[in-house]
Amino acid sequence: MKHKIVLVFFCIWVVVFSSCNKTVVQQPVLLIEQRTNAPESLRTIYSVYPDGTHLHQLFQFPRGSGEYWLSPNKKQLALLTFWGTSEFPAQTLTIIDLLSGDSLAQVEDVGYVYSNLRSYRVFEDSVVWSPQGDKLIFERNAFNSENTDLWLFDLATETITPLTKSISDNIHPSWSPDGTKIAFTSWESCGQRLEECAPDEQYWNIIIADADGSNIRSITDFRNTDFFIKSDHFSAKMLCNLTWSPDSEYIAFENSCFSDSLVNPHDIFVVDIAGEKLERVTDFALKQRLEDMTTTPKSIFTVGFSIQWAESGDMLYIGYSQSDYLDRSWSLFGGFVIANIETGSIFHSTEIFGLRGQRSWSPDTTQFVAFTSRLSNGTITSGPTFLGKLEPQNGTISLLGLPNDLPYGSCDEPKTYWSPEGQYVAYAMAQEGETCVDEKLNRGIAVISLPDGQVTNVVESLAGDNLPIGWMMIDDMG
Repeated sequence: MKHKIVLVFFCIWVVVFSSCNKTVVQQPVLLIEQRTNAPESLRTIYSVYPDGTHLHQLFQFPRGSGEYWLSPNKKQLALLTFWGTSEFPAQTLTIIDLLSGDSLAQVEDVGYVYSNLRSYRVFEDSVVWSPQGDKLIFERNAFNSENTDLWLFDLATETITPLTKSISDNIHPSWSPDGTKIAFTSWESCGQRLEECAPDEQYWNIIIADADGSNIRSITDFRNTDFFIKSDHFSAKMLCNLTWSPDSEYIAFENSCFSDSLVNPHDIFVVDIAGEKLERVTDFALKQRLEDMTTTPKSIFTVGFSIQWAESGDMLYIGYSQSDYLDRSWSLFGGFVIANIETGSIFHSTEIFGLRGQRSWSPDTTQFVAFTSRLSNGTITSGPTFLGKLEPQNGTISLLGLPNDLPYGSCDEPKTYWSPEGQYVAYAMAQEGETCVDEKLNRGIAVISLPDGQVTNVVESLAGDNLPIGWMMIDDMG
């Protein structure tokens, strides 16, 4: 009997010991969206391993649905769907568990309604998740209402709370990395509706508040500055792309948003959350003003930016793209501006022909991927892809390898996505010579493995138009 007890105990110990010694590792998984045309007209979310294996369908919805936003851990999706009529448009935000497909909650009347057009305006930051993924901020402007306000939705309690209540339009919300504060842009005016104010009384400002909407205060005041070119057009003063520093102490932002006018060139600004230090980091607007005073037949203007903070919070990396507009060639060129916020020192990189404004930095901000465009017979086509490296000590940029070794990036969907640990980067591919205005709807998805540079098309067997949308991490028992 004693030997039987010992034998049973030994068997239990073996099972427990072997289970405890199983290694649990975090496996990066790419999320992709497949779009199919009629008769299916569907959008399907898949997950796939970086090597193209384990392709798995997660969620499917009609292609006519609106925008969607993934949670920080990429396991929930906030889907905007139309449910009103053409006379009284309305939209609902549905929170969906991607792994199960279950609907977790719904929020009605989301978005901004153009009353004269009877349609909705939705920007990329019209809905934003909190860093913890437990709350959402969204814009709301019910049909025929007088202004746009920001609202907070708590997933745990399913409660909706107004964050702003004013006659101003409050848009472009952004969470601080620590989740304690929010920032947004507000159209300040003369105390009346915007259209009732003179042009010199209309200003966009950056507003900051605690995460619950309390302690609201403006941290900028553009009424008496010479930062902007004098213009009566609202877009010359519009602010957007609010990007917090990792330590939640500074906010970088862009002016002249959504304006293609030559007299309203873009620039990047930085302000501290106390509102005591406002700096213009780039000087493209100043450059434009100086060129306008000459008889130079060409006019250079900035067409796009990307903004990325270093992990330390004291360095800001800005990618820019410019165009020789009056030449009518639309030849693009671009480069980088690296700014030390604490010391005020600024580094400008060598300009690269065809470089687009959008680029993506690795999680540790030491490497980047950037796309280029080419002008061929009067048509803009996709160009080579660049993989680069930054030297933070002196702000220098170096290109890694030959750009022709990497697949071309899509003009229509130029975003790139790094896995959380920085080992992989994914983007939608384009065919060499393919025009940017008429891309084929059968794009592949390139996943680059770093540092070996191995490239995999992870959707070779998947029909339709395919785009990467983010990475999630799952537990993989080794």
